[in-house]
Amino acid sequence: MTNIFNLLKIPIVNNFLIEIGGEICPKVISLCNGAVTDEEIFNNFDDDTKLTKIRSILNKLHYKGIATYERTRDKNSGWYTYTWDLKTNRIVELITQIHNESIEGYETRLENEQNYVYFQCPNNCERMPFEIASEYNFKCPECSSDMQAADNTQLIKDLKQTITDTKKQIEKISEFKNLQPPIRPLIPQETETTEILNPKETVLAPKETLEQTIPLEEKSIQSEKVTSSILTETILNEKSTTIEEPEIQISEPIKKTTSPETIE
Repeated sequence: MTNIFNLLKIPIVNNFLIEIGGEICPKVISLCNGAVTDEEIFNNFDDDTKLTKIRSILNKLHYKGIATYERTRDKNSGWYTYTWDLKTNRIVELITQIHNESIEGYETRLENEQNYVYFQCPNNCERMPFEIASEYNFKCPECSSDMQAADNTQLIKDLKQTITDTKKQIEKISEFKNLQPPIRPLIPQETETTEILNPKETVLAPKETLEQTIPLEEKSIQSEKVTSSILTETILNEKSTTIEEPEIQISEPIKKTTSPETIE
């Protein structure tokens, strides 16, 4: 069964990873054979390698789309844990694209070497085709030595071999295009997932998170709907309630009486 270790044995794959993250990048890739944290990767290196360097390499791989990470937060401690995973298909895609362009360049140069005569001086200065060499009267513009037709037989042979070898390696890595990564273990319930940085994946967030991510416009619309329903219910309740007016008793005006003692 094909795996990441066999993929790393291919020279163009190993060289490609070294160009991205340095000499230890292939080893970092080999340790990402499944869901693993950056600290677990770091524990497989000697004391001279720092954790910051491991994280720097992982970030470079993430920038290229080769590695993705899932960040989880422990509810008890509040610490974040980064779990990394490898996208083998992305490695194959990038290498295939780069080396297909290289093959086009090699084939163009091979065609020129086969169809044109090149001239060069004995001091091995710049080679140039017949048309340009004739403009200098076959005198080297750098050292003024006489230029002679260059023998490019070995160069043509080397170009053909390079093209053949590169095509074979591309065909070999194409076998890993559908390489499936190991099944990721389930996240423990005591940790909550906060984000997964992978643009091609969609993750369902918890209900509380969804409520927090509702846009302000939608929240205001929902608030208006609730307020409107409350007002409508209040008006209906007022209409259904009969108000009894208090009885007003009108008393007769008090007549002014005159005391007998006041009558003269």
